Amino acid sequence: MDPVVRLQPFGSQQRDRVARGYRWAQSQPSWIVRLAVLTFLLVVGLPILLLVMFAVLAASVVFGGLALFHTALAKLRGLPAHRDGRKNVRVIRRQ
Repeated sequence: MDPVVRLQPFGSQQRDRVARGYRWAQSQPSWIVRLAVLTFLLVVGLPILLLVMFAVLAASVVFGGLALFHTALAKLRGLPAHRDGRKNVRVIRRQ
């Protein structure tokens, strides 16, 4: 028996399906683009991330040390370390 091949006319449904597939394939990045992005992130992004992390760590150490120094200095002077920020205000506490 001979094999039977059915031919269908190339209609609008097949054309739309092919167009969708082509647009999907074109929108996907190729392996070259992926490799370039990965290389860029390793060469540029990683050092920037490390510098930002170092800056955050240094800032937290500096400001934490200044806060401890301020608290210690206030205790030595006999002042309360945390005030509510009011000056020259008479506070009436009702009971």
